[in-house]
Amino acid sequence: MAEKENNHYVPRLILRKFDERVSIYNIESCELKLNQKLEKVFASKKLYTEEIETMFSDKVENEFARVLNNKILSAEDECILTRKEVNLIKKFLVLAMLRTMESEYFTQTKANKSRETVKINYKFVEKPEISSLSSFEYWMQTLKCILESRSPFDVQKNDNATAIAVYWSNVFMSGYIAIWDSAESNEDFVIMDQGMTSEHEKTRFLPPFNNDMIKRGYLIEKTFNSKNPTSTMETNLWLKYTQLALANDGFSENMYLFTISKNRMIAFINPFFRLYDTEDWKDYDTPEIPDIWTTSFQDIRLFQKNKNEYIDPIKSKSGIHNDEDTFIYQVHSMNLDDVIYVNCLVLDRVQKFLGFSESSGIRRSLITYSCIPRALNNYSSLLVHLTSLGYEVSKTKRTHDLATKFSINNVNFTESEKKYIKNYLELKSLSEKLKNRDN
Repeated sequence: MAEKENNHYVPRLILRKFDERVSIYNIESCELKLNQKLEKVFASKKLYTEEIETMFSDKVENEFARVLNNKILSAEDECILTRKEVNLIKKFLVLAMLRTMESEYFTQTKANKSRETVKINYKFVEKPEISSLSSFEYWMQTLKCILESRSPFDVQKNDNATAIAVYWSNVFMSGYIAIWDSAESNEDFVIMDQGMTSEHEKTRFLPPFNNDMIKRGYLIEKTFNSKNPTSTMETNLWLKYTQLALANDGFSENMYLFTISKNRMIAFINPFFRLYDTEDWKDYDTPEIPDIWTTSFQDIRLFQKNKNEYIDPIKSKSGIHNDEDTFIYQVHSMNLDDVIYVNCLVLDRVQKFLGFSESSGIRRSLITYSCIPRALNNYSSLLVHLTSLGYEVSKTKRTHDLATKFSINNVNFTESEKKYIKNYLELKSLSEKLKNRDN
């Protein structure tokens, strides 16, 4: 029973990939605990019901651990997964996002907006008895309906699905997976108490925008310019742009990032970035490569779409898929700058606890983050700890240059970006006018 009551909101199967012991830094108390046993970290007593804790193990973690160990982490250059395994990974990731300490509050505050969105976009209406649950019960039901489903695609079929579960499951079915590796950079990934972090466009944090608008504005232009297609190819292309526009209605970020070991990460990427891979469009009238790049990652290889091999290609084109279809992923080795940037994104998202394997493996990331203006968290005490352990933590021109590159201060938009921002704002203004008129 005691084991059931000790609930890990970051699964132990992930923590084991940090050399079986994890060092933990508490950003509130500035306390550093080195080489902690796994049962003591990223865990809380009675966080979930006993039913949910059991379901985590039986419905997703045991299976995911096999895929993680035998395929994702053991792959050197190429990782081959079946459709069933890809869906399992997406199921694990959406649960990783929704099982953290803050998730009860998150699901409660986002529930009403999610109910409106899924009603319009997915024709889904939550049962009244689900909507009336307490905040804890609603959170547990959100986790339960995802756990009961074979994949996120099936969540909406669950009679007792919550709007939050339907919303996020559809988001996770719209994007694609990439596997990133930091080993060659000699900088480790950090891990945090929030399950994942994300990267937004630079418009997200700049008033009066406060939203990811550039990708959306680009797709608005493409769908409006192509809305009267005259050929099958043009029709297919318009439909593809329309699908991407709908996906970005829910998945506006550039990506979500999940640490799965000290040297490997799963990036869950916005489908917009498929536009940069012309091979992915071979069945369509190939679109132009977008004249924008909305992410601070500079290595375009990191966004490469996987290749597919179908059991029945004809049926697959009609949307009838086989669990044994294969997805072929390149394992992308990251350069040091991009690894540091990933870690800075994570460091900015930590609520209370930061985890890592070796102090030396995250030193450059911490120094760089400490140079970023308007950083949300302060790790100066951790840098003092590292100094006491004998590590050099001096800020250099390189760390300042990297911090400036990552900062959102003094952002300048290109002419193309300005045009797409204008597209988005004009459509948003029109939508609000129509809504007010109808009301």
